[in-house]
Amino acid sequence: MSAATLRLGPIGRLGRYAATHTRRVAVAWVVIAVGLGALAPRVETALSGAGWESTGSDSVAARSLVQREFAGDASSGPAMIFAIAMDYTVFLLASAKEHHEHSGGDAREAMIGGVAHSGRVILAAAAVMVAVFLTFALSGPLPPKEMGIILGVAVALDAFLVRLLLVPVALRLLGPAAWWLPRGLQRLLPAVSFGHGHS
Repeated sequence: MSAATLRLGPIGRLGRYAATHTRRVAVAWVVIAVGLGALAPRVETALSGAGWESTGSDSVAARSLVQREFAGDASSGPAMIFAIAMDYTVFLLASAKEHHEHSGGDAREAMIGGVAHSGRVILAAAAVMVAVFLTFALSGPLPPKEMGIILGVAVALDAFLVRLLLVPVALRLLGPAAWWLPRGLQRLLPAVSFGHGHS
């Protein structure tokens, strides 16, 4: 089913807009990422002023304990967010590969179809994870609140900005190169087709 005949909901229309205005979306993504990067220190300062990092607070005590006991795992936070969000990428790429095969290798069709078919699943899964993490922020001591807010915001930004915008735009820009596989590896791996009715 081509993008022209595919019934597009709001997320599918977002995919079609991103496929039509790829460079504009890429520039907007960079601006948003830079803006969030500039905003992060201010948020940290605000939280510090609210007692999240006050000397002797539960949050500082918990952070000190984690740093002391797990000194070698300082990068586990980003790794956890990456691991949580990888299933979204599997949904998106499987759908995009199916549309890529059905359209005869059209990167634009693959992008629009992939976002249209998997976007709602990605947003629903992200919403569940965000809701779970934000429940930590509603009660209990400060360390779980801090973790819940950080992970909830990170998953929401990752699902929308990375999985529904950056990855599809990268697929569109890379074209056939997005699905390139070295010949040696191609001989070793079994032939897998994501398209229905393909052998």
